[in-house]
Formats: sequence, C-alpha cells, structure tokens
Amino acid sequence: MDTLCPRGLVDLGFPKAVMAAADGYLFLTPGTEGGVRWQREAVKNRLQEFARAAVPDPRVQPCHGWRHRFMTVARDLDMDAGATRAIVGHSADSVNERYGGFTVAALLREVSKMPRYPEGRD
Repeated sequence: MDTLCPRGLVDLGFPKAVMAAADGYLFLTPGTEGGVRWQREAVKNRLQEFARAAVPDPRVQPCHGWRHRFMTVARDLDMDAGATRAIVGHSADSVNERYGGFTVAALLREVSKMPRYPEGRD
C-alpha cells in the first residue's frame, strides 16, 4: 500500500484516526516524568528495521536516501523551498525565513503535490 503521500494516508483512514486520538503525542506515550526519548528511539529503530528489510544493501542508507528523493521531487514540482526544508528538518536559509512558522495546512498543501507511487514499484 502507498503510505508515502497524503492521499495514500487519507485512503488508509489516517485523518480519522488522528481526529479520534487523545490530546498529546500521536505515536508516543510520555513516561511519568514526561520523557519520550527512549520511545522515540524505539520508533526510530523500528523504522530503520523496516527500511533495512526493504533495502538490504549495507552500502545504502534508505532513510537518508528518501530525504534526498523527497527534495529532488519537491524541486521538480516547484514546492515551497521553506516548507520542504521544514518537512525534512533543515534550518532556514535566511533570517527572513526564521520568522513565523509553517502550519499543518501549509505543509499539507505542499506535500500533497507529491506524486503517488505505484504499488510494487522497485
């Protein structure tokens, strides 16, 4: 199933699951001290295991490669450069870009420009 673009997530019912979720973290449950570091690491490790199963070549870093692919496609689609930097976790290029932020609606508008990859694509 395609879960790499918002339309795929919508098809899978993700927005309904988010709306039904309790306030707070969506994928993590803070400990009694409020910390989530170990859980965040566990989620990261599961994602890495999934990626490594899909791309077994040890010379390839699939998670890093997906970031490069996202940025390349974003440029081809003329996506907002500031929004794409925010999505991949890069800092702003200028003082002007450090003012304000990106709403979920703005980021969704940009990431929705991504093409839907066909299932079974190698």
